[in-house]
Amino acid sequence: MDRSRLDALAESQFSLLTRAQLVLAGVSDVFIAWRLASDRWRQTYPGVSLTSPGCDDWVMHAMAAVLVCGRGAVLSHRSAGHSLGLVKVAPEVNDVLIPHSRTVSAREGITVRWSPHLPARAAPGGGRPMGAAPEDGRTHRARPGGGGFR
Repeated sequence: MDRSRLDALAESQFSLLTRAQLVLAGVSDVFIAWRLASDRWRQTYPGVSLTSPGCDDWVMHAMAAVLVCGRGAVLSHRSAGHSLGLVKVAPEVNDVLIPHSRTVSAREGITVRWSPHLPARAAPGGGRPMGAAPEDGRTHRARPGGGGFR
């Protein structure tokens, strides 16, 4: 994966990249560690890095919660409602739904629920993880000028 594709991925994920995405793109562990140690990036959860520190808002935390919960994770309950504009006040704890066949470790700031109806093959960054229903045609875009592999 070239740098422009990695930039586009980070932008689509509110300035967040997972370690797995970085390694798949050919980024070394040494480079990741240097970015974190030099405060150019900030770790939001183990394996999830904010590549544009300063973009510290609810949307970023919600996306980080989806990414740390892994394949098939989506926002649910109040978090999904807030991301769609149905709930005015952002929840303090993000609600994330994962496929029934998966497990994730407990994380501060995240309530995880399981569903037998959620397909396990859906991936974060695809399938509208921020809560939009596929039939409504809406997608959630990154903030203008935010994010990127810096």
